[in-house]
Amino acid sequence: MPKKAKKARVEEKARPRKKRAWIARLRLGLLLWLLATQPLLFSPWNTEYGYVKSLYTLVLVGLLLLLWAWEGARATSFRLEWTWLGFLIPAFLLAALLSLTGPTPACVVLQSAALFLCFGLLFLFVVNADEEAHPKILTALLVGAFLNALFGLLQYLGRVPGGPGGRGPSAMIATMGNQQFLAGFLSYLVFPGLLLLRAKKGWIPAALAVAFSFAVMLLTQQIGVRLGLGAALVFFAFGVSFWRVKVPEPKRWAFVALLALAALGATLGWVGLLAGGALAAASVGLYFLGRALRRLPLLWLGVAAGLVLALVLLLPVTTPLSAVRALWQAKSGAIRAWDWWVGYEMWRDHPAFGIGLGGYKIFFVPYKPKFLGSPRGAAYAFPFPRADQAHNEYVQVAAELGTLGALVLLGGLALLAYLGLARLTRQPDPQKRLELLLLGGGLLTALVHAVPTFPFHLPASSLAFVAILGLALSPRYGPVGSFFFNLRGIGRKAAVVFLALLGGAFALFAVRDGV
Repeated sequence: MPKKAKKARVEEKARPRKKRAWIARLRLGLLLWLLATQPLLFSPWNTEYGYVKSLYTLVLVGLLLLLWAWEGARATSFRLEWTWLGFLIPAFLLAALLSLTGPTPACVVLQSAALFLCFGLLFLFVVNADEEAHPKILTALLVGAFLNALFGLLQYLGRVPGGPGGRGPSAMIATMGNQQFLAGFLSYLVFPGLLLLRAKKGWIPAALAVAFSFAVMLLTQQIGVRLGLGAALVFFAFGVSFWRVKVPEPKRWAFVALLALAALGATLGWVGLLAGGALAAASVGLYFLGRALRRLPLLWLGVAAGLVLALVLLLPVTTPLSAVRALWQAKSGAIRAWDWWVGYEMWRDHPAFGIGLGGYKIFFVPYKPKFLGSPRGAAYAFPFPRADQAHNEYVQVAAELGTLGALVLLGGLALLAYLGLARLTRQPDPQKRLELLLLGGGLLTALVHAVPTFPFHLPASSLAFVAILGLALSPRYGPVGSFFFNLRGIGRKAAVVFLALLGGAFALFAVRDGV
């Protein structure tokens, strides 16, 4: 009898764990479904593709929160990995609420803040995912990228309806609505997608999907994403030697290099092949530079001087190179400068808390005549008959959230840089250092691309960014930056109620807005 009673008690305790495991698997499956399908979703009855993706994201995040609450309700404790960067979420929300003092309607500010919170929660979902789920998360994102790239290629060839012109780069809108949006989303996954090369099975399809996405990205002819990928390549080539990363499976990496060279040649011709050779030579040089800096730290002074010189040569306002200025003009540089100066005028009128989150595009048209009437605006007296985003995420944050929002953003970027470099430096496993370099390459691509455009106002680009960020700051890569809550008793019950209410609010808000 005692043995039977003990066995019955063990089975009774095991049942809730099995139920919780089932709920956790369902939650992971829903997260993977969101990552794979959100970038593909669009409605032929709504020309604002981002709106449909946003509502879809809100509904599924609401369901994920409800599942998380259900899982927590059946547990005796509730552990949440928050990370140091997680404190950026309430800081940004505080800046958003204070921006209600600006002229932007409160409903716009609150709606924009809810979307930010939604993607912040997605970051936490990925951070708290089991380590075994990481390849699945990357695979789900890569599926969305590959199918979008295929759709974009068919539009480029004129096989399916696309953007203006019927074929060519301008037609490549895929499910994003704009060739620039498509190029950005594809580019952010190039480096992180290479993590799948470590898989025993399926690495060849992953390599082909990454190379295909890279080739289609090149066909869009977008300069901003090329600059972002260039910065990521510099970081990766330098980091491999500086942090003593041993690249495993060299044959697989050689295969990827050949695929990249083939993509450059197929899309850009001989110019692409020459560019590939130049990039390979530059990567070798950066590799040896990283080794030299480990031995001679004084060389950092030369590196700093070189970076300053590169900025001077690449910035249109300082460069003596006519080719750079011509490229700036050819790629609508004057319009972007106009957008940035309008953002400055907004910040000057509301320096503390900004014009209001989500208000830049609303007030762009009223600010146009004010800017054109200034001495600086006299140089921009050309037709531009529409409202616009700032085409620079950093300028737009300063315009909408003021100095406080800009400080939150800069503080978050500084913290991210510190955590990333500290994790690389203190990580004893060279394989994990390689993974961090690849994830960092994806993040750097997005952050550089945010200078000439607005990826974080796009649901698919934001989804890719927060997923990569969540992987990079997950417990897999060490305790640096880790901060977790282990809630029990009343704290656990309060967290469960909060998650359930928030999940229901997200889903209800999205459904009502869509209907």
